[in-house]
Amino acid sequence: MTPAQELALLAMKPGQDKHRLGTRAELNACLAGLLVAHAVLDGRAKLTAKGVVPGAADPPNAVDDIIKEKGPKLKAVLSHMSRGLQHETGKGTWDYVTTDLDAKDIRTRVVLVDRYRAAAAGTHDLDPEIALVLACTGPAHLLEIVAPDRKTRGHARDRIDHALDGTNLEPVIKTITQLIADNETAVVVA
Repeated sequence: MTPAQELALLAMKPGQDKHRLGTRAELNACLAGLLVAHAVLDGRAKLTAKGVVPGAADPPNAVDDIIKEKGPKLKAVLSHMSRGLQHETGKGTWDYVTTDLDAKDIRTRVVLVDRYRAAAAGTHDLDPEIALVLACTGPAHLLEIVAPDRKTRGHARDRIDHALDGTNLEPVIKTITQLIADNETAVVVA
């Protein structure tokens, strides 16, 4: 399961057919970032000082095509992800990510929720893919899923906010939060 699929499964309402928790714009920004980050982890893309550039992709998929078309600016790639996927595959970001997921598979969701609750509560170093998803639970407004206990939520929030600090994937989460902030500003101005 990819990091984007794991976040989508965390965001699904338990036992319902792909209905999501959180807000659409924030979740789509996080999913777009996770798709790009997964391409980086797989070697299909590289993060550079200028942004994201295509790597070796054989055969390329829709995400790789969007990186090639809209890169190297990471913000442009993430902003275009849903439209690009719609054009390439006929599915927006949410539908593209959840195509092979079974929303009614409660057992898998329970295992994921337990994994991310332990990661949020822990103090150990995190696997890069777990850190990616955990870092996105804050901007996606899924904090209460991974940190349901108010008493420990402060520690979880701190862990989420700093999960990618000092890693090569830190620019992805920063760009996600910038996109969300820009979107919120645009809504307020409108």
